[in-house]
Amino acid sequence: SSFANTELRALGPIRGREAVVAATFIGLIIFWVISAWVDGLSPTLVAFVGLTVLFITGALDWGSALDERSAWDVFVWYGGLLTMGGVLNDTGVATIFATWFGSWFFATSWVVVFLVTLVVYFYTHYFFASTTVHALAMYPPFLAMLVGLGAPAPVVVYSLVFVNNLMAGLTHYGTTTSPIIFVEGYVSLHDWWRVGFYASVGNLAIWLPVGMLWWKVLGLW
Repeated sequence: SSFANTELRALGPIRGREAVVAATFIGLIIFWVISAWVDGLSPTLVAFVGLTVLFITGALDWGSALDERSAWDVFVWYGGLLTMGGVLNDTGVATIFATWFGSWFFATSWVVVFLVTLVVYFYTHYFFASTTVHALAMYPPFLAMLVGLGAPAPVVVYSLVFVNNLMAGLTHYGTTTSPIIFVEGYVSLHDWWRVGFYASVGNLAIWLPVGMLWWKVLGLW
């Protein structure tokens, strides 16, 4: 605590621009919270208003904003792909895909359909920037399809949930924290995708055969 107090004294009193940043940050939090109950007040609009306030007051200049390469990388990679995942969900593309996919396996053993579906469900995460969005878009139709084809409901429910967590490391945009880690530059894009794919193969090689046999012992199917 003594070190912290020493450093705080060295910083001196809060200056005008620092006060503006603090007030803007507090205001953003407040408006983000109430945006859920105010029509037309989206989190994106609140963020841009806050950024505009910082520019107008001089607390932030455009040159400094452009220098924040990490923030722009996260904005482009995560924002765009997250929006794409939401569109896939809202337009019903995932449901249509699941229905079309299930039609190929009519009168096929549920075990075969189950294993193939898990692999497809896993690797479609390349098209999503969030495990949550992926689950919202594809979990319900794939669950309904597998149960409708005769797969035991407990096995399907548990498997899709577990796979939804295992696929998070596939890409540098696969989950919320991935872009933030990637833009620091510790791992190249090539290495991330390569290692992510190898790890996915290893995970599936363990979870599918070994996991299914263990669940058979437990009596889940």
